[in-house]
Amino acid sequence: PSSAASVASYLDSLDLKGSDSMDGYQRALQVNAIETKMNQLEEKVDMLPSEIVDKMQDWQQRQDVRLSDEIRKIGAFLIKGDQQQQTNGEGWDPELVQKMTVGQSSNMPYQ
Repeated sequence: PSSAASVASYLDSLDLKGSDSMDGYQRALQVNAIETKMNQLEEKVDMLPSEIVDKMQDWQQRQDVRLSDEIRKIGAFLIKGDQQQQTNGEGWDPELVQKMTVGQSSNMPYQ
């Protein structure tokens, strides 16, 4: 409903004692206060979509950073392990390589 219809409906629902004695000025003040609150509410509701999008973008950026950090850690771990194996004269465990390359097009354990 429109703002005016909502205000009218709200005022009709009020059970004010002595509402007959309320003069026009007091009623106008009350209606004005209600309209002001409704306008503020409508403005906040209009801002919600952009606030939600902003929060989603912030969350996505945090997730991207977190994922990048984890990928760097995994890469460093694999490189360190490879260097240690080469130092010790060991090679890759064929079963480990097979598990890591399942579904990949190359035979490299990581790219």
